[in-house]
Amino acid sequence: MQHTGAAASRRVLLSLILGERYLNSYVDLLVEKLHVKAVSGSPVDLMRWLNFTTFDIIGDLCFDESFHSLENEDYSFWVANIFKGLKIARMFRVFRAYPIVGTPIISPLKLFPQLARARQKHEQYTVDKTLRRLDSKTERKDFMSYILKHNDSKGMTKDEITKTMNIIIIAGSETSATLLSGAFFYLLTNPTWYTALQTELLTIFPNESSMTFMALGDLKILNAIIQETFRMYPPVPTILPRLTSSTGATVCGKFIPPGTSIGIAQWPAYRSSLNFTDPDAFAPERWLGHAKYVEDVRSVVQPFSVGQRNCVGQKLAMAEIRAILARLCWGQQKVYILWDKPPLMVRLKQRAL
Repeated sequence: MQHTGAAASRRVLLSLILGERYLNSYVDLLVEKLHVKAVSGSPVDLMRWLNFTTFDIIGDLCFDESFHSLENEDYSFWVANIFKGLKIARMFRVFRAYPIVGTPIISPLKLFPQLARARQKHEQYTVDKTLRRLDSKTERKDFMSYILKHNDSKGMTKDEITKTMNIIIIAGSETSATLLSGAFFYLLTNPTWYTALQTELLTIFPNESSMTFMALGDLKILNAIIQETFRMYPPVPTILPRLTSSTGATVCGKFIPPGTSIGIAQWPAYRSSLNFTDPDAFAPERWLGHAKYVEDVRSVVQPFSVGQRNCVGQKLAMAEIRAILARLCWGQQKVYILWDKPPLMVRLKQRAL
């Protein structure tokens, strides 16, 4: 039994190392690209670059090929189409929730051919990508390799695999980029915490290559900043819905009929004064045991949902978020009694009177 457990541990460790190597190759490219932008003095939309990175990573893990967004410095058609589709899907969800008002609105929308063409192109692109990966032979340990390894008579059909890949691409990319965008916003508007994070990174890591997934997972300040960003700027600020069973469900003492979509809206729960002291203040110290925040109900923050149906990719997401955030905030700076300060380049803009 011990031998079997050790072998399983080695397989998990090997899988982690392989995934870390591929993920870091994209972070390396991100850092390289941003360095060029910094040298040129060009303004940078960091949100786009974070999206380029997370979509390329998840594309590689799903299809053994990225979307080449980092290389091309732009979204592929498929990724750009996903963003448009998310906005439309949100409107349709609201309309379906109120059928008396929504049905008259949805019906005319279905008559617009451009919406149908965009959806068809998106679905065909997904099918083509999935089939190309299914037909390829690779030693890579990506998502598809594990699906195929256990894909016996009780496994998944090609159609099920295609739909699953479509979900993973969206859930495993844009959400991480959103969280990272929020983290950089709060760090840049709270320079004390930016300095604290840099100090933690520079104290522990002699170089960027030493920033392993496991080592980053132990950093107190890094993880406190990430948790506080999840609270302030959850990637899914609305609900992560659940459907009640055929017998219904009792929630907070109230019976919910069968087949009802229910959920807790994250943003209002995380910003409620019933759950948090100074709910609108960015305060990572609330995750570090500060006495002021001892009464906070920190367990309310569940960005990956809870229970058996919570996010299966949360460990990958956290590893990705930690790696990108740490690498972009890490920087060597010499000390000669005081900091040897490098140039601090900023772009000035005249304020409107």
